Amino acid sequence: MRGEVVIWALAVLIAVALGMLVGFGVIDAGLAVLTVLMILVVGIIASRLGSPLDKAWLPQWVLIAFTAKLIAAGARYAFLVHSYEGVGDATGYHGRGLALAEVWRTFTVPTSGLFGSEGTRFVSQVTGLLYTPYRPSMLGGFFLFSTLAFLGQLAFYAAFRRAESNGRLKGYAFALFFLPSIVFWPSSIGKESLMLFALGIAAYSVARLFDGYRLGWVIPLTAALLFMAEIRVHITALVVTALAGAMLLSRGPEQGGAQLRRIALITVSVVAFTLVVTMTSEAFGIDASGSDLDPFLDDLQRRTQQGGSAVEGDPVRSPADIPEATLRVLFRPFLTEAHNFQALLSSLEGVVLMALLVWRLPSMVRRFSALRRRPYLMFSLFFSIGFIVAFSSIFNLGIIARQRSQVLPFVVALLVGLGWPSQAPTEPTTELPGRHLAETTA
Repeated sequence: MRGEVVIWALAVLIAVALGMLVGFGVIDAGLAVLTVLMILVVGIIASRLGSPLDKAWLPQWVLIAFTAKLIAAGARYAFLVHSYEGVGDATGYHGRGLALAEVWRTFTVPTSGLFGSEGTRFVSQVTGLLYTPYRPSMLGGFFLFSTLAFLGQLAFYAAFRRAESNGRLKGYAFALFFLPSIVFWPSSIGKESLMLFALGIAAYSVARLFDGYRLGWVIPLTAALLFMAEIRVHITALVVTALAGAMLLSRGPEQGGAQLRRIALITVSVVAFTLVVTMTSEAFGIDASGSDLDPFLDDLQRRTQQGGSAVEGDPVRSPADIPEATLRVLFRPFLTEAHNFQALLSSLEGVVLMALLVWRLPSMVRRFSALRRRPYLMFSLFFSIGFIVAFSSIFNLGIIARQRSQVLPFVVALLVGLGWPSQAPTEPTTELPGRHLAETTA
């Protein structure tokens, strides 16, 4: 009952806020209708996502989190228009999307009017496709992309709940829904939102795949990987590598049929790994043998060590380089390095995550040997390590902060999954997000 009251109260507040925004001319009526439709879609998905473990609190958390996501989209839009005078990738995607939507409406795939790299052209195509049913304002485009990113967040939560059914679901949900990097950066028209969406679908498919190795889940996983490969093929390579490593090193299922399917999937993943490595090498102009990798890393370091957010450091070339790279990729900028509002949010987030990691590190070490029985966490570990290694060659903290949203759901899964003991299912409660710390710090 309390949860229903919270949902209705939030719905009334959102309706009043939208009405006021339309009345004062801040947004048009079309955008208000689009917002209501997106809230309904997310609400329906959240209601279907609920289980006896979380149905009492998840719907209202989702509504609060989605509201925060839309507010973040509005903030990103305001920053673009007022702080950067409309100059940014989102502006280009929006303009090209409007033009390409006219072609999509004729049931024709656009082949002209596309500019930039393959990933940029693909995002433009997707933007045009999303704009086909409705011609949104640029703020409406921000809302559409934010919704896709939030659906990816829901998929990440569903993956963790599937893999860690007795885990600390509220702690993971709170971090996934409210960490600033995940809320803020993937909330505009662009690659970050689409990547978070695709990564969430891939993570959920992987979690279902580990549950009996049912081959049907290869289909949505493949679709997500192909989607990611069009935008950032190196992230696709990390997913495939992490999946292959987790399948190889995790404890196999006891059923003979599942074991055979596991062996078949390992074989397929090796072939897929070879393919994506070749694609990644071609995309970055690196020889597949890796013989010219060092010059490439040196050039990337030189190009990213420019601007006010540039820092010193070295890419990972040996295990000894991993601690410094982990600090830079996951936790910086420090508070002393934050010179604007976005950097301040990132630095505060890094302080909290580092404090939690240091606090729970002994527990994580004690439970590390259990990873073989928890393949999704092993998958998360391999992806996180691969991400740190891959992005250790970037020395611009602004770039890293924007890219970090792709790895944080996996890092938090490890922190929550290993840092706290599993929790037996209890009677559902109706606590709000602000109460989560009492549970996760118990």
